[in-house]
Amino acid sequence: MFATFARLMLHGGRPYVDFADIHPPLGYAYWMFVELLAGTDWSRTCLGAWGSSLAPQPCISLVAHLLDLGLTFVTAGLTYAIARQLGLRPLFGVLAALCVVWFANESMISMEGSTPTKLTLAPSTLAIYAFLRALQAGSRPWAITAGAAAMLGVMAKQPALTTSITLVAYLIPGLVRGGRSERRVLLDLVVGGVIVLLPTLVLLGVAGSLQGFWSEPWVYNIQRFVSGYWQTPAGLSSPATRIDRVVAQSGGVLFLGALIGGIALAFGPCHGRQRLLLVWGVCNLAAIAGFREFAQVVPSMALLAAIGLGRLWDAAGRDGLGLGRPLAGRLALLAVFGTVFLLTSSFQLTELRRAQFERGPGARPADPELIGAYLRDTAPPGPIFTWGNEAQIYALSGRQPSSRFLITEFPRLGSPWATISRQQVLEDLQAKPPAVIVVDPHASEESEISLGGFPQLQQLLDRCYAKVPQMPAGWSVYAQRDAGCGL
Repeated sequence: MFATFARLMLHGGRPYVDFADIHPPLGYAYWMFVELLAGTDWSRTCLGAWGSSLAPQPCISLVAHLLDLGLTFVTAGLTYAIARQLGLRPLFGVLAALCVVWFANESMISMEGSTPTKLTLAPSTLAIYAFLRALQAGSRPWAITAGAAAMLGVMAKQPALTTSITLVAYLIPGLVRGGRSERRVLLDLVVGGVIVLLPTLVLLGVAGSLQGFWSEPWVYNIQRFVSGYWQTPAGLSSPATRIDRVVAQSGGVLFLGALIGGIALAFGPCHGRQRLLLVWGVCNLAAIAGFREFAQVVPSMALLAAIGLGRLWDAAGRDGLGLGRPLAGRLALLAVFGTVFLLTSSFQLTELRRAQFERGPGARPADPELIGAYLRDTAPPGPIFTWGNEAQIYALSGRQPSSRFLITEFPRLGSPWATISRQQVLEDLQAKPPAVIVVDPHASEESEISLGGFPQLQQLLDRCYAKVPQMPAGWSVYAQRDAGCGL
């Protein structure tokens, strides 16, 4: 989806006008940079065919994932720097950094890709580091940097607001006491935020996207939250996104370590400003509970886990955790957490097997790749439209979209904008008739996007399109029968 947004913008498309989306604009800038480096053709492959160990990979995918991985290493470096600022020993700073790299890239926690949530990690972590430096040295540039970095995180995805809330919440006791230094830091945070926000608004205003930026990423998200979106199958009731599944199948060590560290900070002694991590972790719980942003919480939880495991490690070194000898206590500690790690990594193992199946020896293309190949090589020329949540079809095919809606977030039943968005879909298809319409398997599984609930689109398919045979199971692909057939 974001690759297609970036391709549209590289050809003059305007965000929130020529395409609809619920995210702030930093993700578009990121993907435009990727496509300036690697192009927009997902059929062009690089790196692969090494013996029989690896199938050829799309060049753009490699660049996107390498850049994404690089940003997680930047986040890991900042996490280590925060640990050292807070007085943690180098060993536990390294442990926190390693946790960031591993868990931020785990499939279930990262939602399996280079997403806007992951783009929040580096700026949000930089904000915490800069804030600590500002408190330590009374440096205005560091405080301004903290505010700018926190706002940059928000421009990647809205739940990164929890970082700004963390900084302000930590200052509140000093502000209540009338502290001048806290007031100065708060003012500098605001200045830093404005330094990022103001140019963003100016650029969007020049592009004619300012109203859409306000209504789509902000007003719409508030409306769907109030309307109970998170209790729908697309929200938190989806089994794949429940916290208990993430803990049990992907991040047990991270959550357990963070819990131990949080308890240690809440009820035990702390060094310097370590309780900032507790505030950061608590604020980030809102990102999990309200918005299922698991990747966003990784740096704060990694630091809390480093504190918790560090204190257990020190206790084991002193009294052996009741086993009589320090070595026995530390070996027991490693055995317990190693076992937890192994027992809570089942989802990742499944994903590695899937990757081996799709990209290893004897690999076969995934269903969307097969449809993309049909659209590139065989289908009639012209724009396309997908109904469902498979926006990768646009990128894989290289075709232009017929509608501003690449996925069904806005037109789905249950959306606060369902009626007007469905009318806009029909208007888009009338103005730019698609040569091919692709209906993904979700349209038969999810009541909110079922074609039975959108009779006008079903009637258009029946009247003007013929179903293409021999497509992957569950997918419906329709080619236009008559170019003059309208709505």
